[in-house]
Amino acid sequence: MNHIDAEELLAEVERLQDEKGCDTCIMALTHDEWKEQVDRLTTENAKLQEKQTAKVPVNIPRVWPDGREYVLTVCPVCGESVSTDEKFCSECGQKLLWEE
Repeated sequence: MNHIDAEELLAEVERLQDEKGCDTCIMALTHDEWKEQVDRLTTENAKLQEKQTAKVPVNIPRVWPDGREYVLTVCPVCGESVSTDEKFCSECGQKLLWEE
């Protein structure tokens, strides 16, 4: 089972309680609403944990119009160009693992 941030869950409960007009009871949420919120947070948490698992950038060989060759290095998740001084992709936030 994935870890769910309790503070985020409580904030979401408070938001839903406000939306439903209930100040004091957690019972404002039905069982299905609780399950939906837990499932959503579990999925979001899994995505965030996956982004924190460092991945090796992809090197793509390219050729300039004048025939010179070069390598374009891109994020393995979103394909955005990255440089060796970046620890995370600036587009999607994926943690990058640079091979020595």
